[in-house]
Amino acid sequence: MISKALKESLKGRLTRRLVMVVIGISLLTAILTTVLQVYFENSHRRERFAYFVEHMAASHMPLLSRWIENGDQDGLALGLSSLDNLPKVDFAAIQINGRTLGSSGALPEEPTIEKRLPFDVSVDGVTKKATLLVISHYPTITRVMILDGATLLILNMIQILFIACALLLVFHLLVIRHLDKLADYVSGLDVRRLQKPLVFERPAADDELQDVADATNEMTQRLAQTYDDLQQFNYFASHDLQEPLRKVCIFGDVLKDSIETGDRKEIEYSISVMQDSADRASNLVTDLLTFSRISRRDSQSDWVPLETIVSIALENNQTAIAETGIRVISNLRDLSIRIDRGMGTQLFDNLISNAVKYQHPDRPSFVRITADVDEEHVLKIFVEDNGIGFDNRHLDKIFEPFKRLHPRADFAGSGIGLAIVRKIVERAGWQITARGEPGGGATFIVTVPSDCVIEGSLRD
Repeated sequence: MISKALKESLKGRLTRRLVMVVIGISLLTAILTTVLQVYFENSHRRERFAYFVEHMAASHMPLLSRWIENGDQDGLALGLSSLDNLPKVDFAAIQINGRTLGSSGALPEEPTIEKRLPFDVSVDGVTKKATLLVISHYPTITRVMILDGATLLILNMIQILFIACALLLVFHLLVIRHLDKLADYVSGLDVRRLQKPLVFERPAADDELQDVADATNEMTQRLAQTYDDLQQFNYFASHDLQEPLRKVCIFGDVLKDSIETGDRKEIEYSISVMQDSADRASNLVTDLLTFSRISRRDSQSDWVPLETIVSIALENNQTAIAETGIRVISNLRDLSIRIDRGMGTQLFDNLISNAVKYQHPDRPSFVRITADVDEEHVLKIFVEDNGIGFDNRHLDKIFEPFKRLHPRADFAGSGIGLAIVRKIVERAGWQITARGEPGGGATFIVTVPSDCVIEGSLRD
């Protein structure tokens, strides 16, 4: 028999060791996370500071060039002095062929950011290469970053410890609280019965083990999918979303200085850039939420006519189709497919939108949607266009979230449309692939298994 004191002792030691392990891992995770955050924050601050210095120096170059060409030394000295008096600028000088034509300010002793901006000037009818040298001291970011690091460390420790406590609670509910039952069961065993041969009901045990194995595999797959989603979100947060937010921060500083100087054009330009960046950030977040909802949404599969969901998707893109003049060719058989109606519509909506977006500028465009059922009753749906196409070497990349093959200035969008398509196809248990040729169009092929396809009328 196992005494109650011994049971409590065993359970207490297990709990204490588990708590110590969790606290240690939490502290290490908090410290590592804080170091990475401080490093990237310092890099972003320095980058923003350097951009500000270069932008302010470039705004003075037209006047300085005019004064040099006119030989106006007083104007040149005044311009360099005004540049030197700007916030964060310590020293400014004009150099022509290595000779200093004029300077203002003093070289700082602290770590500096040096910008050399070359430009052409005409002196006595001869075009010469001139350089505007601007030197600024880098503020004592180190002390600020130390304070930020301490604050971030505390916040990270609180968050991670909170998560760790939640995990401990789950572990207690799932494991530790059952130790008492296990101990009571063991203490109630008759030693004499243990000496008898044990008889196992193997079929029942095998079934239970198989159920546990199936549940474990399903949980492992969900955890792997969650990890992939977290990796994609981390890429989104550290790359795509940072770019418009960084612009808002930088041009916020520019706007502040422009308001102080009364430069109306610079104020309007800064506001325009900030608005565009805010809209882009909003669209990115909206697309990410759509992608996330597809991952978490409970699928309600039903038999839906293929032609119906394709017609709805075409109607959703009707405005873009009318504006671009693209010709739509739809040749679908009398088929029904088993899929969540909303997800199916979103699937073809995104494929058609992709074909409309990447049209070739030098020829009439079309998008052709066809379907074919093979001998094994497997359905293949083809969405073909004669747009700009893509290199087949980048096949995997086009289905990854926020990965783009073309510059954002050439084609708008967040780069998540085809990622949503792949997510829907995977949720339905289907397959998707594509083939393309640069300048020769692209074809997306959705493969629907035979158990998700019927011909003719809908199944009861």
